[in-house]
Amino acid sequence: MNSKSFLLGTLLFSLSFVGCNNVNKLPSVVNTLPDIQISKIDLNKVECEFVDASYLGYLQFINDTLFYIDDKFCTIFSFDNEGRFSGKHLRQGQGPNELATRNIVGFCHLNDDRYFLVGPSNDCYIFNNQFEKESFFLIAPNKKKPKVSYEDPFLYTLCYPKLILRNYKNIVYSNVFCEHPDLHMFTSYQRYKENAHSIVSINIETGERTKVFGDYPETYEEDNTKQFSFVNYDIDKEGNFYVNYEADSLIYVYDNDFNPITAFGYDGKNMNKNYSTLHTIRDFRKESMEQREKYSYFTWLEYIDEQKLLFRSYKKENDLGKDGLQIYKENVLIGDVETPKDFKVIGYYEPYFYASVPIDEENEKIVFYKFKL
Repeated sequence: MNSKSFLLGTLLFSLSFVGCNNVNKLPSVVNTLPDIQISKIDLNKVECEFVDASYLGYLQFINDTLFYIDDKFCTIFSFDNEGRFSGKHLRQGQGPNELATRNIVGFCHLNDDRYFLVGPSNDCYIFNNQFEKESFFLIAPNKKKPKVSYEDPFLYTLCYPKLILRNYKNIVYSNVFCEHPDLHMFTSYQRYKENAHSIVSINIETGERTKVFGDYPETYEEDNTKQFSFVNYDIDKEGNFYVNYEADSLIYVYDNDFNPITAFGYDGKNMNKNYSTLHTIRDFRKESMEQREKYSYFTWLEYIDEQKLLFRSYKKENDLGKDGLQIYKENVLIGDVETPKDFKVIGYYEPYFYASVPIDEENEKIVFYKFKL
């Protein structure tokens, strides 16, 4: 199955989250007027040294190292912050430095400097900082008959096509969707709007899904937002969550117990959010990917603890050939700048911020960007 088909299938299942939940579960909006101090950033484009890889996958920046996760070959390549090759780790297999899985669909650096990897069948692996395998588990199924309830984390599925893994203490968090037949949106749309969730917590010691949370905001009362229902989120070093949904201008802040703190945020520049309504599953299958290409939405959220800055990427009108990046400091919008397409901030190593763009499979190139503020 190609990635577009997989994404479409996930979007169909994630419709069970679409809509407005009980607004009392959401933080109150405290929006300070923008104080734009940054209107342009000077990008330094860096091309990594050639490696023998599939050139499918994604990038992460950890400490001072860029990691290319080759999800097809189950290999991780490391580069220094100038793009020089520095190591090759893992491969498919049963050994101590190998992965017994088809793909690496999720990769997360843990707080204790270990690595957490997820395969396509709820298979999870923990490696030490030398990429030696320490443990393996399957995300635990429910041993009891599951309750048909949106509060039951066992009824949610990891959002594999756009999997976002974050870590705080001994918990890994993932974005999720629901595919239980009794909870699908077409059984009771009103119920979905009021009760569905978007993030699950997973105990990395037991593999148990412990809690599900994240409520969809008022924006999703509109039927025309169904195809833009994914969540973006990050966690700061204090354990606070920053949560944003693709079609919504606001960023919601929660503490680590997911108690609401505040909400803030503005739409980006040149965003076309005049979405068309897709009334049926047939319409959705036919047009949702086309709409995601055509219209604007928010694509990524990254909090940089060292600078106490929050970066949010967004898709501009399709014919502009550029995307946008918002910069927030202490909940105030201080920058909104133009970027290359699909640009997202992924880390910081003094004095540079680091950002990724999609890997160029056709030309076998890995490129990233550095910039200062």
